[in-house]
Amino acid sequence: MLELVANHLCSFIFKLSIQTGIIVVVHTTTGITYALSQYIAPSDSFLYFVQVAWQLLHGIPPFVYIAINPSLRAGVWHYAAPIRSAMFMTSSASSKVTTIAVVPAPKPSVHLS
Repeated sequence: MLELVANHLCSFIFKLSIQTGIIVVVHTTTGITYALSQYIAPSDSFLYFVQVAWQLLHGIPPFVYIAINPSLRAGVWHYAAPIRSAMFMTSSASSKVTTIAVVPAPKPSVHLS
């Protein structure tokens, strides 16, 4: 039992390290490019790089969290596609009735990882 908890904790720490590592790399790159642009006359390509880095700095953390955290991903998926609909059509040539059955999406399971 203790080994199972230790394995789960190691998995959690590994995922957390990956998340923070990706975000820290983006923050560090943006900070360095901003500092360099204050002392060196930047070229146009450097300014484009700085602009993309700045946009990633503010936009990438939620996507990193969603990509690595399964319970967060399930919750986002639940709100992105809350209702599944299925369309059933009869194959009879005489009847042209179309029935639409609306089925609510299943609730996401709760995980601690």
